[in-house]
Amino acid sequence: MTSLRASLGWVVGLLALAPSAWAQEEPAPLAVKLGVDVNQVVTAELNVTSSFTEQFRKKLGGGLTSRVLIEVVLQDANGNDLSVRVRSCQLRLDVWDDLYYVGVRDGSRQRRGTFASVDEALAACGAVSDFQLVDLELLGSGASYRVLVNVALNPVSPELLERTREFMSNPRGSAGGRPRAFFGAVARLFRSDAAAGGETFAFKSGLVKRPQRGAR
Repeated sequence: MTSLRASLGWVVGLLALAPSAWAQEEPAPLAVKLGVDVNQVVTAELNVTSSFTEQFRKKLGGGLTSRVLIEVVLQDANGNDLSVRVRSCQLRLDVWDDLYYVGVRDGSRQRRGTFASVDEALAACGAVSDFQLVDLELLGSGASYRVLVNVALNPVSPELLERTREFMSNPRGSAGGRPRAFFGAVARLFRSDAAAGGETFAFKSGLVKRPQRGAR
């Protein structure tokens, strides 16, 4: 089996050109639906394709490989981080075949696809339907939660990429698996202009009830 380090080699590849960093003062509102998969893991359905800027689209349309990191943070009603997961995407346009090639990695899960339009390619990365967050049994019955999402377009910070590899080596992302200080360190990197080295966007949902066992 290909090692995690080898399979994530494209994440740490240095980009030739990176846009100036940009950060929001306040997170944008985000619609999130929580569900539970067959393994009784809480999943999130969300869409952050609005963060893919015209500059990002132009670079992708020029045939340059583009990369995206999407950090999804599950918090309790008091703002404590319970689970942090990261999605990594690599997108490239084959200018000869006029097709977009997209690779998406969620923890240990990796998918690849080919798309005829840029919107379809971006949706494969930013429109999330079954993003695994945490084991259902670790969430309190009847409690409410909030989801925060940070998106980094073409990040080049070595520290950010190293933190990402560490997160993705813990595919279950359970609440007991990482200290909150470790969660916060990565969140701060995503929200820092200097650290991300590219365009960054933040989203925040309202409070969402704990999903029921077997819900989709």
